Amino acid sequence: MIDIGSYNTLRVLRLVDFGAYLGNLESGQDVLIPKRYCPEGLTEGDDIEVFIYTDSEDRIIATTETPLAIVGECAFLDVIDINDFGAFLDWGLPKDLFVPFSHQPYPFQVGQKAFVYLKYDDVSQRVIATGKVRNQLKNDVSDIEVGNPFKGIIYEQHELGWRMVVDNKYHAMIFDSDFTELPEKGDILNVFVKAIRNDGKLDVTLFPLHEAVQDDLELFIIKYLKESDGVMPYDSKSSAETVQGEFGVSRKVFKKALGALYKKKYVDFADGNTRLL
Repeated sequence: MIDIGSYNTLRVLRLVDFGAYLGNLESGQDVLIPKRYCPEGLTEGDDIEVFIYTDSEDRIIATTETPLAIVGECAFLDVIDINDFGAFLDWGLPKDLFVPFSHQPYPFQVGQKAFVYLKYDDVSQRVIATGKVRNQLKNDVSDIEVGNPFKGIIYEQHELGWRMVVDNKYHAMIFDSDFTELPEKGDILNVFVKAIRNDGKLDVTLFPLHEAVQDDLELFIIKYLKESDGVMPYDSKSSAETVQGEFGVSRKVFKKALGALYKKKYVDFADGNTRLL
């Protein structure tokens, strides 16, 4: 299947005077790449990576140009026009990106940068943008662990810091204390999960978990064992949810601390338990 609004690797099926038709064996579909976008020396049978979208006449078309964002991504884009139906954003392609009025959290104005999420609209069968970004984000963070690295974009200032979208999927907060020089809206940062809230939002930090965290955790585990008659029903195979709930860290960090204690001959393992030596 050819995915509109995304990059596709397609095969050149045939060359024509005005370009080439591309497709894949799975879908049986084909799509035109205009001649001006055809790489020099393109021949039948070649595989080529292209971006697929609909042109001004709503025809599906391929291009080798790079858009500023694709379906499933968030971005700040310039508002360049308004009509009776909505706003139009510059996303780096000849056809501007449409934002219906119903998808604007406030009336967009020409000249501003709008924070939007790109999605494929089944009704119009084209890519649109929505400024109601939070409606597109996930609340299920069950697969995320403290310490996980992500890339995120800052979109709004908060009294305690800055709101972000990380991995184009999750709502996050990064605090002012992380910065020596305050960021700006649109900044893209590499961050690490510091805490996971009950409401599905994340607290993130610029800094990976420090080795001191492991040292403190090793001491905590020893204290925990001493207070539990030298045995606890947790080991390196315990679930991430159990480890997070009991020790407040990711399973990866917990396993690393247990491994260090084992090498130091402080603990041993048997039947899913950890025993203090």
